[in-house]
Amino acid sequence: MNPKRKNTFIKILPLCIALPGDNGDEYDKDYYLSIKYAVNNGAKVINISTSKEFSFESKWIRKAIEYAEDHEVLIVTSASNNSKIIDEHENRIYPNDIDENGVPFSDNLIIVGASSYHLDNKLKSSFSNYGKKQVDIFAPGEHIYTTSANSVSGYKYTGGTSFASPLVAKIAAILFSHYPELTVSQVKSCILESGISYNLPTYKTKKRDSTNLIPFDQLSKTGKIANAYNAFIKADSISKAK
Repeated sequence: MNPKRKNTFIKILPLCIALPGDNGDEYDKDYYLSIKYAVNNGAKVINISTSKEFSFESKWIRKAIEYAEDHEVLIVTSASNNSKIIDEHENRIYPNDIDENGVPFSDNLIIVGASSYHLDNKLKSSFSNYGKKQVDIFAPGEHIYTTSANSVSGYKYTGGTSFASPLVAKIAAILFSHYPELTVSQVKSCILESGISYNLPTYKTKKRDSTNLIPFDQLSKTGKIANAYNAFIKADSISKAK
């Protein structure tokens, strides 16, 4: 990394997408309005630690993703916690970057699954969704120590793809802060290409038997777990080549 670069700070803009009910999905238009608001107010990386199973007006979500891409903004979102393969149409989650025919329409979205701290057949978090076509990469999302309003100490251990997604978003934000000359697609490729690959057998779902084992590298497009150090090495090489 260039030691002459000035120190930079990452600012956070929290936004809430209102739920229509305790068990409902967010409105598609709320996704569009919140993403557009974040983009218009200077966001470079948008983390969405939620996903939805139903999208009656998916054009709004697509419009939002394309709007972000037009403004060189990366969107990182969680794969959700249903322990399902989201490549299958009936298990599809939103937001995603494929149209109704399954064809990608953007290059500024990363969908993140959750990995555990076990380097064995429990490497994939049992709750995490997966998919060779739809999940881009995994990141730690189990036994995460974080703030909590329901804990006496104010902290607790918890898990979910909602905790894996912001880890990847943070890597992206740091890369942009150190290498502002990189494009959104370059930062995305830095993260995806520099992850650590694992091909050890892991359980696809919560079912723990030999018939449910699959190589970890078959659970996502990259077959990798995000690694910040490697991403920086990749970004630095691209920056020096410019």
